[in-house]
Amino acid sequence: MNEIDDLRLIEDFLPIDAISEASEEKRQISGLHLWWARRPLVTCRAAVYAALVPAQRWVGPVTLQNPPDDASKAAARKSGTRKGLNRRASAEFVKNLSIHGHGGRYLDEARRHILKAHAARLSQELLTPDECKWLAEFKFQKDLVTVDDLKTGKAPLPRVLDPFAGGGAI
Repeated sequence: MNEIDDLRLIEDFLPIDAISEASEEKRQISGLHLWWARRPLVTCRAAVYAALVPAQRWVGPVTLQNPPDDASKAAARKSGTRKGLNRRASAEFVKNLSIHGHGGRYLDEARRHILKAHAARLSQELLTPDECKWLAEFKFQKDLVTVDDLKTGKAPLPRVLDPFAGGGAI
């Protein structure tokens, strides 16, 4: 896995407008600057998800419409379908996760995305066993880490610093 493949969603695109809208709907935006007992869960969910999931997760066929007015740019960007970061789909998912992330389908799907990405990252680390710090601790014997290995404790789960919510609320 090269450096480009491991680009996190938060490094490439974070739908700030959608997160802000979700925060306003949850009426938490005014409390972002306060620390005491304030838990901006909408913002936390979005940031944690986007930090753990590769942007590559949201790459797929993207429909191009409305080419630019500049003829040279329009020729290079014809209407149609190409492979690219589907910002609309990722923004919609992050917004729904932020609003409805306390349980249900969006949280389950986000967990799947995170665990799948983490398993792929750990599998990549196995290619350099001398640098793989968790290998000895978990006595891992396989060539590939699976989501099931993470769920059953055979490989380490991703670690997240929780500076906003404190009590593990996210």
